[in-house]
Amino acid sequence: MKQIHLLVFALTFSMSAVSGTCREYALEIGVPGKDLSTGDLVYQEVVEVTDINAAQLYSRAKATITDLYKSAKDVVQLDDKDAGRIVAKGTYEIVGDALGTSIDYVHHSLTIEAKDGRYRVTVSDLVIETLPSQSNLAIPGFTEPFAEMITDSSCFGRKTRLKNTHLGAVEMLTGVKKGMENIGPTGGDW
Repeated sequence: MKQIHLLVFALTFSMSAVSGTCREYALEIGVPGKDLSTGDLVYQEVVEVTDINAAQLYSRAKATITDLYKSAKDVVQLDDKDAGRIVAKGTYEIVGDALGTSIDYVHHSLTIEAKDGRYRVTVSDLVIETLPSQSNLAIPGFTEPFAEMITDSSCFGRKTRLKNTHLGAVEMLTGVKKGMENIGPTGGDW
């Protein structure tokens, strides 16, 4: 019996040593730091553009939101043309485990703000939703704010979820930037 306890202790110790902390892993893969005013993890980028005014950028932002989501009407929470600001709340899917058997959903806010010559895109309020296991009814689903996941001491069994949540947020930023630059001329000879 003593040998079994020793073996369990050794396995537990070695697994936690290999896994490291979620904070260490997050830094390793490039997850941004927390916004000190809100405590939230924020992916944000300001993009400078020449010869494009705020109204044109706002129009591009609306078209980009339409391209990024199945139904822009369902996700847009704030649409303020005068302020040049659009806020959408949506969801993207990720693979949640290393075996690829768990599909999780990441709820998020996407904000695009336009000013003359520049726009700012922000992905924030990331919350991971894991559905109950289909193969094992004893494993319940859960929701977890991404910012809290990163503060956990152990990242054992969670690296895939953390990495894919991060990559999804980065993909959102990239998608917005591509959408904002690829708007062709409207009307005219096409």
